[in-house]
Amino acid sequence: MNSLSNINNRVGYIYSFPVRMGGYILAAIGVAVLVTRGWGIFGGIILILVGLYFAVTFAGILIDPTSKSVRHYTSYYGLRYGAWKEYPTYSHICVIKKDRKRKRFYQETDTESESPYLFEVYLASRSFRGKVLLEICDNRETAEFRASRYAQDMTASVAEYDPPSRTKPSRERGSNRHQSEGFDDDL
Repeated sequence: MNSLSNINNRVGYIYSFPVRMGGYILAAIGVAVLVTRGWGIFGGIILILVGLYFAVTFAGILIDPTSKSVRHYTSYYGLRYGAWKEYPTYSHICVIKKDRKRKRFYQETDTESESPYLFEVYLASRSFRGKVLLEICDNRETAEFRASRYAQDMTASVAEYDPPSRTKPSRERGSNRHQSEGFDDDL
């Protein structure tokens, strides 16, 4: 990675594998229609465009470290759509371990070849409430290496993820805990 250039990470395809394959089949049918002139040129072009839409649409993240801005985009036919947002308060890079979602429910999982976890590298605020996904990795070593590279390029520090608490302890909410535990106030 070069600190002077944008960081471009492709997060993944928008549509699932079967839908993408259906898109390629539609595009192939569109080419066949164009060649045989079965439905005319217009029908073939429509089939090709619809097929390629499903086959090649993906999401990604573009980061500009020099202007401290990030852009979550969706790419249609190679054109990226998404707005730039600034991230001046994001000063930490962290790695978060998440469960891998199983898309192939009909296949037996091979515990030796595939980890049950994904490791996501995030650009995070000091309180860890604001996060921007940078990359998804298959193992911890790769994720930690990528996090250190991002930290160098973005002049941020690598930090251990400390999730923000969602609820306040009962003392701070003003509830009388000792009454609910069976203590008497009269004693």
